[in-house]
Amino acid sequence: VGEFVGYYILFLATTQPTEVCKFLRTLLAQRLDSLDDAQHHIDFAIRVHLCALASDYIGFFRCFRSCSAMQACLMHT
Repeated sequence: VGEFVGYYILFLATTQPTEVCKFLRTLLAQRLDSLDDAQHHIDFAIRVHLCALASDYIGFFRCFRSCSAMQACLMHT
């Protein structure tokens, strides 16, 4: 579940950046314990989003270098 939440955050970050914060608020309100096992996927997506917002291209491409193929596809969108 957490892996797909991370994918969804990456999707929102590239298509509707203003919706990321709203989604994270609802995610925190739900306090999903099942996300603990895949927290690194969510952390990665948030890191990518913050790099894009800050125009931190070095940080963005460092993330790009260390991501999975699916994450790379979502970052390319």
